[in-house]
Order: sequence, then C-alpha cells, then structure tokens
Amino acid sequence: MHRDLVDMLQCPSCGSTLSWQVQQVERHQILEGEARCTNCSATYPVKDGIGIFLTPDLPREDLWEAVDSHLTRFLKERPDIEEKLLGSPLQSLSPADQHFRGMVLAERGLYREAEEAFAQASVGIYTDEYRRGSRAQIDFVIHRLKHRFLGGEGLVVDLASGMCTLVDAILKETSGIRTVISDFSPRVLRRQKAYYRWCGLADRTEFLAFDVRKMPFKNNSISALTTYVGFQNIQYGANETVKEVARVLSGELLAVCLFHPEHDIESREYLRNYGLEELAFKASALDALSRAGLDAGVENAIAVRALPTPKSCLIEGAGIDALPLKETVLEWCTVVVKRKQQLRQGDRSKIQD
Repeated sequence: MHRDLVDMLQCPSCGSTLSWQVQQVERHQILEGEARCTNCSATYPVKDGIGIFLTPDLPREDLWEAVDSHLTRFLKERPDIEEKLLGSPLQSLSPADQHFRGMVLAERGLYREAEEAFAQASVGIYTDEYRRGSRAQIDFVIHRLKHRFLGGEGLVVDLASGMCTLVDAILKETSGIRTVISDFSPRVLRRQKAYYRWCGLADRTEFLAFDVRKMPFKNNSISALTTYVGFQNIQYGANETVKEVARVLSGELLAVCLFHPEHDIESREYLRNYGLEELAFKASALDALSRAGLDAGVENAIAVRALPTPKSCLIEGAGIDALPLKETVLEWCTVVVKRKQQLRQGDRSKIQD
C-alpha cells in the first residue's frame, strides 16, 4: 500500500482520523503496519501490502470466494474429478468446467494456463454480442480515463473489483495510470496481487479490502472511480453504496452496468429475493443515484442477446451466473456519475436518507 494513500483514508466505522504505526516499508510501499481510529479505537491492519479496512457490522456474501473455497474442498475430496478437470484436453471440457479449471490454475499460480482456460470458457459461456458489448464498455472507460489523465499518470479507485475484468484492461492498455484494486475479500486481493506481480504490473497497483457501503476514504478525496458491474453484485446495499459514492467522489465515476429489462418480472423477483433489485434496473438505479445527490447519465448503451450460462458437467449443480434465467435482451452501458453542483459546494444535507 503506497504511502500516498494514507492521507486519503479515514476510519470506515465512524469517519474519524487514523493514527498509523508502520512496521515495514519498501520503496514507499507500506508492507506491514496498522491504522488505529483516534475516536473509536478500531484497528485496521496492513498485511503484505494489503490494507484491510473491513468493519464487522455489515453482512456480506463473498460469491467468488465461496465458489473458490467450495471448489478447493470439493476437489480435495474428489481427486478423480480433479484429474478430469485439470488433466483432460481443454477443448474437451464444457465451458463452465473450462472456467473452473481457470480458477484452480490461477489459485495455483499457473497464470498463463489460467488465462487460456478463461478465454476459451468465455466463448462458450456468453454470446458473441454479449462479449462485444462488454468490451465496448471497457474501451469507453479506457478512452475516458486517457482523456482525463492527459499526462499519462493518475490514480483510479476501482470499486468491488472481483475478478478485475476492467482493472486488467486499464493496467495493460494504459501506461501510467495507477489503480487501487478493492474487494471485501482479502483472499481475492491476495490472489490478484500475486497475479499482477507475475504480470510485472505490481508497481501500478494498490490493494484495499473494504465494503463499498462503508468506504475508508475521506470526503471528496477520489477524483476517478470505476467499477465493472460491481454495484450490481452488492446485496442489500444500494442506498448505502450510492451515498458513499456521493461522499467520497470529487470527480467522476465510470460505472460499467448490465441492466435487465424493466418488464422482466421473473428476474426482478429473483433479484429482489437476494437484495439486488434496485441497481439491476436502469430506472431505479438512476433514481437511487439522483436521490444521493449525484448526476448520472447513461453512455454507450448497447442491447445484447443473452442466454442462461451453462452448468458444469463434472461438478453437479455448479454454474457460472445465476442470471439470465432465460433468453433475453440485456443492456450494457457505462453510467457516468458526477456530484451535483450543490454538493461540490459542500452542502452534504442534500444527500437524502
């Protein structure tokens, strides 16, 4: 964690200042240390360069870590399945199993083989137009960031980074932009940190574990935020999330979104049951952002045909994405978010509860 992040951080629990005890530093990077809140005495460790700013009061479900853990346990119990998953020719596996193979290989540090498995899996999991729509949003975000940072250097905070789909492109397709990679799973961040060290991109990455519903950033401290479908995977947290964005944002958020059709009652009910409804539909997502005191506009919208993702042939019941439930048309877009003028002038009372 670079030293220059220290001045941007506060206690995510109560919003007070932090007192730092740094134990190990290497080339301006804090490798080991601890931050303590000067008000509530909450402590936040830095371990192996990853700042861990998690609060204990918010419920969370780490979907990727759950799949990862289940997969690891399952393969330990079923070495015959592990042999089929890892020993079979890649082309002979189903798309879902190709993806799971990629997860296992990445966990074991076999990144080149993992990249090959993920790339092959994507072709079978998603329609061509779905993948093109996703890539179009990534291109849009990168173009916008390059325009923003004309000197080539800048700091971007990516929210709910997960598998780093957007982050990966930012790091590999720009030359000077540093990226804060965030997730509420330290395990996911450790895996991504090891991968970017292998890629030779470690000097342009920072890693913070936090929940976007309680970010560890000071008010108005972030000029460039990004996320790739991150908001839409946060359970029971739409209002808290957008209010936190309004609090920390001083510049622009580029949120890659995948919206469901407003009339899709079946998907709406499914998403409601998991606390994911509000930010999964364009009208309610834009309304939530507006109520938080944010100006939001939809850019680069592309309608794409989407199919239910295939299941594993080796691991009973295992799949990739829960949605869509049936063939449908989804909308890829980038929601460009800025604070309303009154908030830029410091009127925090405009944020509605």
